[in-house]
Amino acid sequence: MSTTSLRRALMALIAAAALTVGVLAGASSASASTLYACVKKNGTAHLFSKKPKCKKGESKLSWNNPGPAGKNGAGGKDGAAGKDGAAGKEGAPGQPQKGAVFNSTLESRFEPGPNVSTLFSLSGVEVKLSCFFFLANIAKLEASGPASSRAETGLVATNEKSESPEVAQTPLVQDVAVGASPVAITQLTSNFKGVLRNIGHVNGSILTPSALVIFDAFMSAGPNPEGCIARGAAFSIPL
Repeated sequence: MSTTSLRRALMALIAAAALTVGVLAGASSASASTLYACVKKNGTAHLFSKKPKCKKGESKLSWNNPGPAGKNGAGGKDGAAGKDGAAGKEGAPGQPQKGAVFNSTLESRFEPGPNVSTLFSLSGVEVKLSCFFFLANIAKLEASGPASSRAETGLVATNEKSESPEVAQTPLVQDVAVGASPVAITQLTSNFKGVLRNIGHVNGSILTPSALVIFDAFMSAGPNPEGCIARGAAFSIPL
């Protein structure tokens, strides 16, 4: 087909398409996405909604026939919730501890021997308050425990008016082997004259083969009936 004939065919086709759009739009075949035409050399054309078999001497043309935009689809459903993550591992257990508080007041005596009370028992260690009179009242802390145990204590003392004691307190620091029989690990002595009552603060530790026992105490030694006082707290940590 010559260029001139092709131009005439296209012009005729455009005119024919304009005339037939209304007809094709109403027909079920117009729903096709592509339209076809068989164009003769003289420019006449036949339109088709389906792919035709053009006759000899006709040229086949085609063009898209886009329809109107479709409606938006419905929103999709929410996805399923994700699974919970794996639980974290538990931390290592802490060291078990045992604790005790104590508060004991004893009268001092000479006969038939010291007045004694147990302050605490932890991890095989037992600490007692012993109150004894010999020229003055003497308050002692005594400890017993497993073989190869050891006690270390420190004492700071004044009289009850926060003045230096009239009686020197010795020893102020002790490092003592502890075993099955009670042994003194610290002591506080009252004065002979003036302000009779002395007070002290003692802290210490007792190390055994299997535990560490730590204690802190207020002590007092003075006239009866409150000859000896010990109050405080202790706790043990297994080793």
